[in-house]
Amino acid sequence: MRSPRHRPHRPEPPSRFWLAYALLVPLLATSLPVDASDQADGMALYLQRCAMPSAAGTDDGIHWEALCEVGGQIMASGGPSSMPGSPDWATATTATFESLWPVVPTEGIEFTAWDRQRKTVESGVEVVQATVEPWLGEPHAATVCGATLDLYLYGRILDDAIDEGAPIHRQQALLAQPLMWRSCAALSQLRPQRTGAAEAIVHQLVDANTPRPPGDAVAYWGAKNHHLLLGALALAPSPAAYRAVADELALGMWGMQANGEFEQTITPADVAALRRFLAAHDHAAAIQTLHEGGWRWLAGVYFVALVRAVAMTQ
Repeated sequence: MRSPRHRPHRPEPPSRFWLAYALLVPLLATSLPVDASDQADGMALYLQRCAMPSAAGTDDGIHWEALCEVGGQIMASGGPSSMPGSPDWATATTATFESLWPVVPTEGIEFTAWDRQRKTVESGVEVVQATVEPWLGEPHAATVCGATLDLYLYGRILDDAIDEGAPIHRQQALLAQPLMWRSCAALSQLRPQRTGAAEAIVHQLVDANTPRPPGDAVAYWGAKNHHLLLGALALAPSPAAYRAVADELALGMWGMQANGEFEQTITPADVAALRRFLAAHDHAAAIQTLHEGGWRWLAGVYFVALVRAVAMTQ
């Protein structure tokens, strides 16, 4: 009997789908600026792990098999959705922003403050809709989205007043008080029975902006945007519908904020905190819940942030 010829073991190559995924992945970055090298490094590692049957046995705390699966689902459905650019409900916030600046500054701290607010309103239109994406067909969606965009702009103004503290920032924080009261009144009148849950979200927002030791802030990045969750709470068909996805939405907020934080200086303490954060949550399950629930934009942005975080922690 002839002995069988020895065949050297050859690892399974990535499927054609994953190779196509590598080409299509820039689509995931269309919503927020993403550093190309971070994205390339993260995606190379991601594709490598997806092609390794032993990936599930790694000790980095990431559920690679599930992450590969949900990444494929996002791309198979066309990637993150895009939102309408100029809905009517954004008109009031835009008008308020313009009223805060009777004379548009052209230089200095004043111009920087004006430009940051302008960009917040422009990007906020998409961000607000993305937070409530599957509920945009609900009654009062325009009212809720408009009030949430008000809060998003007010959050920018308040953040600059706290972090920068120049006279122009303090003046803007004072002038923007009617904006804040208008949005709170609209949401509370629409859903008075949900005010307790709304107050809890505000406490999360305040706690997230409390100064912390180096690295500790990483876990609170998402809560810096929890004022956006007030819109989701108000527009959800029921309190139970909101509670069912509240944790996943909070993680999606983390992904959205993380993409912005990654454009700034990331310290060794931040990297260590990122490792702990990656291991502390089932991110693949959260992304899948968001994507299957209709939050396609948020799931895609969260996925991009996760890939970048993985690249930074290797």
